[in-house]
Amino acid sequence: MPLNSQAVYARSQADLVPFTSRRSTVHSTKGIVSCTQPLAAAAGQRILKEGGNAADAAVAVGMYHLSPAG
Repeated sequence: MPLNSQAVYARSQADLVPFTSRRSTVHSTKGIVSCTQPLAAAAGQRILKEGGNAADAAVAVGMYHLSPAG
């Protein structure tokens, strides 16, 4: 008898609660930067525009949170 996730953790769909949000869904094929600080998000966006990857953008956003003076 094969063991699968449903055998270990069976959950009915009836238990799920619909989640409503005031925000709209956003889709992108070129990357998205999201954070609470607009200038930090702009720094991450600039990294992506200049050819950086998601890890580079995440570091830029994190560094901006540590040093908001830029």
